[in-house]
Amino acid sequence: MASDLSAFTNAIRSGDPSLVRQLAAANPTLLHSTDPNCFGTTPLIHAVGTDSRTMVDLLLDLGADINQRSDWRAGSFGVLDSASDDLAAHLLSRGATLTPHAAARLGMIEPLRAMLDGDPSLVHARGGDGQTPLHFARTPEIADLLLARSAHIDALDIDHASTPAQWRSESHPQVAAHLVSRGAATDPFLAVRIGDPALLQQLIAREKDGADVRVSRERFPAPPPAAGHIYLYTIGEGCTLAHAAASANQPASVRWLAANHADLNARGGYDNATPLHVAAWRDKPQAAEALIDSGADINAPSGPIHRNEPIGWAIVGGSVNTFRVLLAKGAAVRPHHLEDAGKGVLGAFREYNPSRPLTNWMQIAAHFASR
Repeated sequence: MASDLSAFTNAIRSGDPSLVRQLAAANPTLLHSTDPNCFGTTPLIHAVGTDSRTMVDLLLDLGADINQRSDWRAGSFGVLDSASDDLAAHLLSRGATLTPHAAARLGMIEPLRAMLDGDPSLVHARGGDGQTPLHFARTPEIADLLLARSAHIDALDIDHASTPAQWRSESHPQVAAHLVSRGAATDPFLAVRIGDPALLQQLIAREKDGADVRVSRERFPAPPPAAGHIYLYTIGEGCTLAHAAASANQPASVRWLAANHADLNARGGYDNATPLHVAAWRDKPQAAEALIDSGADINAPSGPIHRNEPIGWAIVGGSVNTFRVLLAKGAAVRPHHLEDAGKGVLGAFREYNPSRPLTNWMQIAAHFASR
């Protein structure tokens, strides 16, 4: 069963409808399975992660339950907790149940208001990872609605013991900044991610390591049952403020760190990456440009797992925008980069960033073909 589930999941994530049909026909229970290697995720949630309406519709037509949630111990996720706006609208049209967390995440303020009018206790409801609706707030207006209904501004989720501002700081820095303006607890990584050098200046003065402070379990404790603070996963254990600025695409923070003698080539996180590797993988072109202009090593290899330069990470990641920045700034192109560009067109790396369109890798390969 485990091998069948792995094959089924890979077929979904790689976008192979024929194989999905074949495997589901041979074993219909796969449609209702949960993935023990990915937080109890359902096949339909995997499909949502690829942002493919075709794959989503295929699974639904084969009998997947649109409202089956993951079985993650800290709090289950549903299809609307990760869907893009367009796909979420389609899922709702096909019968997905709107939760307060999904309404907050999708910016659906009036449906959220109606839910809270009907049941005020929903403002404290626990969703995926044990987050509250405020952890999902898409806009300052939604955050204000939830706060007006007695949401706890520094509520900790169950799995990561982290606040709404810390959760929102990478994907929705304007919401995190608004929460800070409303009195949310702060830390240097939060200040970097929301691009607030003045706040960063104040907070760094209290840090014994100054601008070289790193994410650690000691710096951000998360007692059981939490698996670890959210920064351990979204920034990376051992990572610096420069890594955080890169992942959040905050060039102003990069420049402040450079001016205050932070090490822009510091190693941390997966494969001892530099901040420029992080910007390359996550396709953060403004941060990448600021890092290079501030003295980051454009050709630094990563650690022993890959021994690959930032441009190599951009190629494998399908990070076409940062790939272009790195090329324009003079990154060296090695033979293995050309080889990986060819593999990318064939979909070899889509499982790592399944929501990125194959055209990203095609554009990268096309650049090399035109040289």
